Amino acid sequence: SIEVNKIDKINPSITFGIHSQTGEGNGWHKDLSIKVQLSDNETGVSSSKYCVTTEASCEPNVDATISDNSYVVTLGNNGSAQKVCSIVTDNVGNSSGVVCSDAYKIDNIVPGSSFSINSQTGGSNDWYKALSLKVSLSDTNSGVSSAKYCVTTDANCTPNVDATISNNSYVVTLENNASGQRVCSVATDFAGNTSSVECSDFYKIDNTMPRAMFDIESSTSGSNGWYKALSLKVSLDDTNSGVSSSKYCVTTDGSCTPNVDATISNNSYVVTLGNNGSAQKVCSQVTDNAGNSSGVACSEAYRVDGEKPSLTNVAGGVMTQGENGWWKELSLIATGADAISGLSGSKYCFTTGASCTPNINGTLNGDRVTLNYGSNASAQRFCISFSDQAGNESSVWCDPTAYSVDTINPTANIQGTSVNLNSITISAAGSTDNIGIPTYYYSLDNVTWYASSSN
Repeated sequence: SIEVNKIDKINPSITFGIHSQTGEGNGWHKDLSIKVQLSDNETGVSSSKYCVTTEASCEPNVDATISDNSYVVTLGNNGSAQKVCSIVTDNVGNSSGVVCSDAYKIDNIVPGSSFSINSQTGGSNDWYKALSLKVSLSDTNSGVSSAKYCVTTDANCTPNVDATISNNSYVVTLENNASGQRVCSVATDFAGNTSSVECSDFYKIDNTMPRAMFDIESSTSGSNGWYKALSLKVSLDDTNSGVSSSKYCVTTDGSCTPNVDATISNNSYVVTLGNNGSAQKVCSQVTDNAGNSSGVACSEAYRVDGEKPSLTNVAGGVMTQGENGWWKELSLIATGADAISGLSGSKYCFTTGASCTPNINGTLNGDRVTLNYGSNASAQRFCISFSDQAGNESSVWCDPTAYSVDTINPTANIQGTSVNLNSITISAAGSTDNIGIPTYYYSLDNVTWYASSSN
């Protein structure tokens, strides 16, 4: 006979609990380990196997290292919920059967950001006229929950703007800036893992048109709204990429097409207006380094005449010639010219010398002035100057020919009479005219008179 003292027909059992965990958000854990507790009240636990699955169950195939009737299984990252399934055997071979824990979602991998150009309008010299960046977010386990971004001209910045995410990405449009800009992003997944700050490359953006402004650089004022000389300063402005080039034109119309390359210094250039009978303006077009071109801008209109008027002709007017190189009556007509602003006046003077300073206002008849000579004992000449509407005065021109003019009739001064038997003598002494030469007359019959050089 055999005496049996101990019989074990009871299967061992398994229970599960969380051994350790880090974080819990949205049903996810960053880290989690499960404690598998084994028990057998009879012969005791002999061995155990386990497996990890995202299914309902699995066939335990990994030998567990048991300590104090338990062991720990650490769950790795997975996009799906995971559970531990275990089977335990006691010392007489009783088995628990496969028992599984609850399912847990584990993600301790931080999400990431990558950058690409979403849309662009190309410019020049490494500038863009417009550009938007696409920030693509990735997380292989729990998925991206949120993101923040910032835009900076520095190496990095602290993201503080909530991104509007669609299909794990969002778009940031870069605005104008004189410096290169980059987008920096930080992403957070559903498990609460937050990425480090990641930044894009630098991009230079300028879609603002440059502009031109006009000021008088230097001038010499004239009269009647005219300038004798004038230069305009064209100041160029572009706050982002900076001015690259400019063209200009000068016109008497409302506008013109700039076609002259400007020589730019300190974002400006100077245009000197030439003489013109009509008002002139400068029109400019400026291009920045990004390739943006302004429209055509024009200055105010200015009238410029720096050219002096001139004497063009001297012709005879009323001329009555006398004797001995004398003129009984004489007038000359001086003609002036001014091709820009036109004549406005004239001054003249008469002299018996080589020249004089014109001080008599002449009366312009169109472009002509009539100079009437008066009587003079010495030969005379005239000197004349013309002025134009802009205030320019010509040089003084003096007639190289001097004229002897006597327009005054002589008078007689009868000094007395004497009578003898045969004749009557009447002497007129001291009769003179403007030329200062005395002439004497006598008569024997009071009818016929004779001239004599002496009395």
